[in-house]
Amino acid sequence: MREVTYGEGQRIHFSGGYVYGVPQLQSDLRLMIRQADDSLYCAKHAGKDRVQGTEYNRSYAEGLDSDGGTIRAGDRR
Repeated sequence: MREVTYGEGQRIHFSGGYVYGVPQLQSDLRLMIRQADDSLYCAKHAGKDRVQGTEYNRSYAEGLDSDGGTIRAGDRR
């Protein structure tokens, strides 16, 4: 990965999460964002400068708490 600096030699780190698939229902869009957010937490948990993604899984996404009240996959041990 290429190192990027900002200002006086300060490094910028990036973590990202994504999900791919084809939504079948209108509610799938919100669930896909929820699952992508979970992937972001997994990437952050794995360390700096990580990107993680997965195929959309409605059942998995429905089990994630939308307000962060449950433990996310990235926080599980």
